[in-house]
Amino acid sequence: MNKIIPVLLIFFFICGLFTVVFSSVSALDLVEDSWTVKTPMSQARAGLGVIAVEGKIYAIGGYTVFNTAFDGRGFVGTNECYDPVSDTWVTLKSMPTARSNFAIATYKGKIYCIGGEAIDEKAALLDCRVTEVYDVAKDSWSTKTSPPFEGKNHPASVVDGKIFVITEYAVFMYDTAADVWTEKNRSHVIPMVDDAYSIVVDDKIIVTNVFMRVFQKGL
Repeated sequence: MNKIIPVLLIFFFICGLFTVVFSSVSALDLVEDSWTVKTPMSQARAGLGVIAVEGKIYAIGGYTVFNTAFDGRGFVGTNECYDPVSDTWVTLKSMPTARSNFAIATYKGKIYCIGGEAIDEKAALLDCRVTEVYDVAKDSWSTKTSPPFEGKNHPASVVDGKIFVITEYAVFMYDTAADVWTEKNRSHVIPMVDDAYSIVVDDKIIVTNVFMRVFQKGL
């Protein structure tokens, strides 16, 4: 009898004196407690956004430069989709704004890529105040209302059709239906450094880093 084996896909990248970009993919079998190496992405990169939609995994954006002389010219808008059943990657339509370290969330078959870090016409680094949405079914991108904040590595979570982005100084809510951003109560926010992560449990957003804080739905 065949058994269903839950699999968690992990994308690896390391930051240090040199930023090393990888295309490696490994799968953790939660039943057998073992790891398996899978087909790598076609383009090695770091700082990308990764999210699952309808059983497939999308790897979007990031950068490919891997030395301390990084000046932003390695940013890409690459959009790849991984099918865990066939263990294959497909390259889809690229994100319009090449960037990295953006907030990413999904709702009703669409992927929202918010903010992050990009470059200007002189290849200088800048905060990217852009909201771009990928329609999985149509393989197309659209531009929505710009986020009212700057910065990178902000975690994003979806509750009741609203996307909540946690920044260093406030919680911002994006209404996917109305295409409107709203700043929430700043008194609920504590100082936060880069590389925080969030997850929704019982309509609460749990944010973790060197500390952990729970944000109630509807703040």
